[in-house]
Amino acid sequence: MALRRRTCLLLALLGCLAAPAVGNRTGELTVFWGRNKDEGTLREACDTGLYNTVIISFYSVFGHGRYWLDLSGHRLGGVGGDIKHCQSKGIPVFLSIGGGGKNYSLPSSKSAEAVAINLWNAFLGGGSGDVFRPFGDAVVDGIDFYIDHGSSSNYDELARRLDYFNSMYYHATRKYVRLTATPRCAFPDRRVEKALQTGLFERIHVRFYGDDSCSYKNGGTYGIVEQWEKWTARYPKSQMYVGLAAGESGVPEGAPPPVEVYLKYLYYDLLPKVQKAPNYAGVMVWDRFTDKKTGYSTAVKGWASCSYGAMAFTRRRPPSAPVSSAALLSVAALILLLVGPSPASAQGPKTGQQVTVFWGRHKDEGSLREACDSGLYTMVIMSFLDVYGADGTTYHLDLSGHPLAGMGDAIKRCQFLGVPVSLSIGGSGAGAAYSLPTNASALALFDHLWNTYFGGNLTDPRRPFGDAWLDGVDMFLDHATPAEHYNTLALELAKHNIRAGDGKLLHLTATPHCRFPDPRVKEALDTGIFERVHVRFYGDGDGDCAAGFSAAEWGKWTAAYPFTEFYVGVPASPAAAGSGGGGYTDPETLRRAVLPVAKKANNYGGVMVWDRYFDKRSNYSASIKTWV
Repeated sequence: MALRRRTCLLLALLGCLAAPAVGNRTGELTVFWGRNKDEGTLREACDTGLYNTVIISFYSVFGHGRYWLDLSGHRLGGVGGDIKHCQSKGIPVFLSIGGGGKNYSLPSSKSAEAVAINLWNAFLGGGSGDVFRPFGDAVVDGIDFYIDHGSSSNYDELARRLDYFNSMYYHATRKYVRLTATPRCAFPDRRVEKALQTGLFERIHVRFYGDDSCSYKNGGTYGIVEQWEKWTARYPKSQMYVGLAAGESGVPEGAPPPVEVYLKYLYYDLLPKVQKAPNYAGVMVWDRFTDKKTGYSTAVKGWASCSYGAMAFTRRRPPSAPVSSAALLSVAALILLLVGPSPASAQGPKTGQQVTVFWGRHKDEGSLREACDSGLYTMVIMSFLDVYGADGTTYHLDLSGHPLAGMGDAIKRCQFLGVPVSLSIGGSGAGAAYSLPTNASALALFDHLWNTYFGGNLTDPRRPFGDAWLDGVDMFLDHATPAEHYNTLALELAKHNIRAGDGKLLHLTATPHCRFPDPRVKEALDTGIFERVHVRFYGDGDGDCAAGFSAAEWGKWTAAYPFTEFYVGVPASPAAAGSGGGGYTDPETLRRAVLPVAKKANNYGGVMVWDRYFDKRSNYSASIKTWV
């Protein structure tokens, strides 16, 4: 349990290091407050710990010598004290102007000046004696432009007038008036376009709700991403927030936790795409009332912040945000301090005697217990779960006739010896029938794996290994297609290590063909969350891979995924290599010619041997173990 918690912290640190940041902050959550009396107080919103910024809404009448603050029936008496309370917790409080009403406009430059002066004296750092301050001596941190009606005239002038107070009352460490905007999603929003072009807005919350063309409700991920890319590219110096409505999220009001089950589309689809923008800064939630009823932010906060989502897409970091060597060395030190050695590495250095073997392809290879007791292997991969996905209900485990009785005890025996046991899915047999045509099928497979082989229902009599809990999942996808949803499965499996309850780590590995990239597993590997990859330098008659180990292909694999350990996959005999023995590398050649090249990669991990049946007859692993 302690190891899992330290690993969670480490992953968060890695994510924060790799994710792009604007103003050194990323993945924040902003909420609009003030639209319903029953949403609770401003103080209560800040005390939830969910929000990094709260925006009070709305200053809804202005521009014609009249000014009005609409807080939907909230009593003004305590709001000033609540603002100070929020700020004491490090939560800035902004005031939004505009909104859904029609009683505001800026018909002239003079009206813009008058509104700026009123805002300054009524809500900001001013204090003219004849201007009423609704919040007393509390001072909001800035002004948000939420302009839904009227023309665009003079909002640029209002922005300049407000920013003028920053130069008029200079402070060395902060601004007196910070400016944000909350435009509609269709780019550009003509009502605030001129104002945004001033370059004075530090943050922009793009509203992907309430719009037929680009809200998630109507346009889906494509509708959002198409416009998001325009916004983020046009205003690269502004922090950009994805504005989402809790009321359009699909979470029913009063839904029992965890609400994440209603929001998988955010985790798998939308947030990973918008987080690619170098100026992505977080999520804006509309609004506190609906958020409180649905629990929407309880799920979104972890996903929007600098945690798993950021880590999973590190290799898509833009060139403008490089990670320094010193930073990587710091993370390496944190790995040793926070995580310590893994169970496998406890037996020796990473580059010494790391041999993985596939077991389960022949009844005469001996038992799983025997394989682990041999002392040859540091991981055993059972193969294969070879039927899944078509209808979401049919699954088949093929262990080539090995009896299941006693298998659970054998797994526990291996684990007691420090030998993790994983399950490989897919395979290349004639009876294999697997696919993941949809996200739903990937999630169904996860549920099956979790409840049948891992930490799900440990007392279910249908579990083939009883209450034995396997250590990981390997992807051996010979019959898959690039369009399938193995990335969804990988992300769901990885979530166990980051947000699940107590339990041991789940190792995620893949065993692709030699030629880079292997399109069957590329999308999954591109998530960046695989711990190990075993590259099969055998059974492939294509190009450089036909003769076995290829330095060129090895270099491509290890460079593409620098945070993943790579294993040289070799057959234990010519017969194990498949038809004609193509790709077989004898032990002496492995020692003399292959391993010196493979070990040059910083992420070299060891050797994977195919498979236990042939290895038992050839003694291949016994011959190479000390060289690996």
